Amino acid sequence: MYAIRLRCTDDRRTATKAIVQETYGSPEVLQLRDIARPVIAAGEVLVRVRAAGVNPAAWAIMSGLPYIARPVYGLVRSKNAVRGTDVAGAVDAVGADVTLFKPGDEVFGWSRGSYAEYAAAAESTLAIKPPNLTFEQAAAVPMAGLVALQAVRDHGKVQSGQSVLINGASGGIGTFLVALLVLGIFNLGFFAMIGYVIVGPTDGAAPVTSRGPAQLAI
Repeated sequence: MYAIRLRCTDDRRTATKAIVQETYGSPEVLQLRDIARPVIAAGEVLVRVRAAGVNPAAWAIMSGLPYIARPVYGLVRSKNAVRGTDVAGAVDAVGADVTLFKPGDEVFGWSRGSYAEYAAAAESTLAIKPPNLTFEQAAAVPMAGLVALQAVRDHGKVQSGQSVLINGASGGIGTFLVALLVLGIFNLGFFAMIGYVIVGPTDGAAPVTSRGPAQLAI
């Protein structure tokens, strides 16, 4: 999991720059273009993007693989031309019925098309960005962090005292799994989990836990 920083170039009110694709393929199908700025509906938030997460899901949709998933992605081209879901940025506008956020709030979470200057997101898929996380750090959290939480809490139903084998503990999801299991906080909600930090000494001593941003150093 990686995050990239995006910079808005001006204050245009109807257009936005975005990374788009018209067909499936290799990275060469991605193009930087001016497109219409997303129009938010009731219960949605318009985010001015500061950073966006890059993960294997974005590659899979770009390439249209596996083929069996194309009825979901789109048979000939992606239903959503703008790639990216994981996002961090500032609230630019809110739709009707939005109560959790206001313009100017710094947020992170999931959106439709985060590889753009502006992205739309449902209110329920965002959270306030912890002040001691950078936008890049926050944008690297949502997909990998949530999959890790679902694995141990919802599917594995891991309980205290059990042993867990993590295949690929150095990957994006794996690092979050290690953090969740070491802290034993996998029964919390996802965004509550982000409020913890592991401070891991390098001399083999047990990690020390405290409140803070989601970081892992073991």
